[in-house]
Amino acid sequence: MLTHDIFEQLRDSAAQACALLKVLANEDRFLILCQLTQGDRNVGQLEAALGIQQPTLSQQLGVLREEKLVETRREGKFIYYRFASHEVAMIMNTLSTLYCRRVSGTSVVTHTPAFSTSSQIAAEDLEYLASAGFRKIICLRPDSDAGATPSGRLKEQAESMGIRFVYFPVEKGQITDAQVEQFGALISAEPERTLAYCRGGTVSSALYRMWEQHRNGNHQATQQVTP
Repeated sequence: MLTHDIFEQLRDSAAQACALLKVLANEDRFLILCQLTQGDRNVGQLEAALGIQQPTLSQQLGVLREEKLVETRREGKFIYYRFASHEVAMIMNTLSTLYCRRVSGTSVVTHTPAFSTSSQIAAEDLEYLASAGFRKIICLRPDSDAGATPSGRLKEQAESMGIRFVYFPVEKGQITDAQVEQFGALISAEPERTLAYCRGGTVSSALYRMWEQHRNGNHQATQQVTP
């Protein structure tokens, strides 16, 4: 049975979630936030992309700022809008994938604002991935796997769009500690938005969880031996 304190904390969390969903329950605001999943945008860029006229656009941006979903930064004479927190970014990355754009008819799983996983992607998905801000793709599916899209074909097209493509094949059920460490190095080396994919999405998600456990274990061990 929940204690009174825990129950009150859950109520507070539920209230925050409901307040967020209430703000999202507006088509213009939702579309604005979907655009921000692709990077910072100024008012002119949002107007051109969405076709929302300035009075309405300014009004809805004001609501988003007041509710602390977005914040601004100045660059020269332009003011750019961006997500105000990682939590909002994660929620919108997921919603954008589900309702704004899809990759190969399947959803991308967002683990952090910088890292996502998915099942097999196709060449036609690369344009969307580039527009969504992905700058590195890690192929975990072996080319020898029946039905796999050849990694070389995807690599050539991805790199023409400015996306770094890494072929790092991993066999399901045969993940080694060395592979976990190598995978961690691949996704930690540079602060760029990364997508790792495999046949059905399970290997890529499992490998990421194993890396998280490995990293957290090392962090705890470091804390224990620190004088």
